[in-house]
Amino acid sequence: MKKLYPILLTCGLILAGMAVNAQSQRFILAEEFTQASCGPCASQNPGFNALLNANSTKIIGLKYQVWWPGYDPMYDHNPTDVSPRVSYYGVSGVPSGRMDGATITGGSYSGAPNGLNQAKINAQYAVASPFDIAVTKTFSPDYSQITIDVDITCTQAVSGNLVAQTVIMEQQINFLTAPGSNGEKVFYGVMKKMLPNATGTSLPSSWTAGMTQSLSFTVDVPSYFYDIRELAVVSFIQNNSTKAVLQTGFSAASLILPDLDLSIPIVNGIPNSTCDPISADILIKNEGSTTVTSADIIYQIDNDPAQSAQWTGSLSPGASVSYTVPSFSPTTNGNHDIKFTVANPNNGVDISPINNNLERNFLSLANFTTLPVAEGFVSTTYPPTDWSVNDLNKDGFGWKRTTAAGGFGTSSESSIMQFFNSANGRVDELFLPQIDLSSIAGNIATLSFDMAHIQKALTALGANDRLDISASTDCGASWTQVFQKVGADLSTNPGSVSATAYVPAANEWRNESVDLSQFLGSNEVLIKFYARSNNGNNLYIDNINIDVTTGINENALSSAIKLYPSLTSGMVNMDINLEKNTDLNISVYNLAGQVVYSLDQKNVTSKHIDLDLSNLANGQYNVRIVSNEAAIVKPISVVR
Repeated sequence: MKKLYPILLTCGLILAGMAVNAQSQRFILAEEFTQASCGPCASQNPGFNALLNANSTKIIGLKYQVWWPGYDPMYDHNPTDVSPRVSYYGVSGVPSGRMDGATITGGSYSGAPNGLNQAKINAQYAVASPFDIAVTKTFSPDYSQITIDVDITCTQAVSGNLVAQTVIMEQQINFLTAPGSNGEKVFYGVMKKMLPNATGTSLPSSWTAGMTQSLSFTVDVPSYFYDIRELAVVSFIQNNSTKAVLQTGFSAASLILPDLDLSIPIVNGIPNSTCDPISADILIKNEGSTTVTSADIIYQIDNDPAQSAQWTGSLSPGASVSYTVPSFSPTTNGNHDIKFTVANPNNGVDISPINNNLERNFLSLANFTTLPVAEGFVSTTYPPTDWSVNDLNKDGFGWKRTTAAGGFGTSSESSIMQFFNSANGRVDELFLPQIDLSSIAGNIATLSFDMAHIQKALTALGANDRLDISASTDCGASWTQVFQKVGADLSTNPGSVSATAYVPAANEWRNESVDLSQFLGSNEVLIKFYARSNNGNNLYIDNINIDVTTGINENALSSAIKLYPSLTSGMVNMDINLEKNTDLNISVYNLAGQVVYSLDQKNVTSKHIDLDLSNLANGQYNVRIVSNEAAIVKPISVVR
């Protein structure tokens, strides 16, 4: 297909020998906001592009691919620079065009590209400019960086709120299949990067004839070029107060490089989660027209130092080859990104860097922690060291640390599952580090935690948030459920609902205890908290503890201690029937989390105790009973 733009080094230059005080020949800028899934764009762009092509010595087109009405991969490459230009012009629909900053009007679509015609181009071209702009570009030897020089000369006095915009564009992009839904396969003048950003470079507000200014930028060639041989540069001077473009300079695509183009279409061997080193197989494909005999393979985990290896062989055009990357392991548990890159085919330049990379995410669960586990989420590090959060929806609305509330009001920190902001059906997982129970002599292993939750509704949507706890002894290949509560059973405020985001009071917590004794003897026990949203209300988890004892666990302690009546005017009975002598601490907390009554009992087995709470004010309280092996909480209310 014929290119839209000629191979020009500069445009908007005055003729040699022209007097400095003379005005300059204008070179017009046509900006268009368009989109690969926009139907009207597909119908209007062919005529618009043909008009620009027919006037290539008078006008240059610069296209901003926007984010509506559908998918457009070219927008996704650099939304940071597109959005400000949309706001700058107040664009609300596409296609939308601007000639030298002014709205293109006329025809059946006011402001649309089909409103531009030959008469308007001729009229604008006849308007002299007060500036010359010369644009040149040079590449580093490996073509990984570009230096752009912009030389501005004033040829007639002018003033205003002026700014210089310098834009790296891809002059022509050809797709084999349409990237969006409107059928367009060829795109011209696509904005790739604005320098230094979409704000541009401020210029003096007052210019006299003969004044000059030079701009220079050295930047990495954007990795999202489909073909760096199509890299061109546009620079223009704009009055931010009036939006008028006073002059434009252009350096057209001019690279001549061999057709070397490798891609990585597939990576195999990256599991969703793993406790073992990973060995990945990447598929390397020759997308160019030149046989490739060597290439560099680069892989990098997160921001760790990149590792590299070299492939050698003979890869003909269109052929593929599999390459096994040396095994690797991250140093910490949690979610990790790994990026694979193929580069330097035949020690040359890959013309299409956009398909050289492929990224994958995986969850590493290899690291262990020692017993006992005690986590109250006080540290700002979240998830805690070697804990892991698996956000299956990848939207950030999952397990988080919060400082809004802590267990029974004894702290202000906990872990929150944001059911309130989560769509119905979304799933998030919180993993503890692996624990080794193979050499523990005890006969009771217990997981305990404090929790608080309220339903958003009693029926239908918002009523059935769910928390499961499961354990695995084979790094997540199979799971055994050890805890599940849904809806009203999950709520620590039975029968109550809240239509606003829930923050628990100190008396709205409940302590839960889970027996893990069935996993004693296993050398790798992995525990996960699995949350499934019904778009209900927030769930808080705090004071997660795991320990192994030869004594009683929380369930046994709770069964062995009876506290009555739960509604009292002052006296509370406590009946204790334990299997062995145990030291107990009994503390009563008010809703503010303050201890208002405390009692220690030594070497207790079977005993009746009277708790005199007659000096306490009316209200709700929590009685916390702690042994050296377990802890339980029982609620009471004082009413007179």
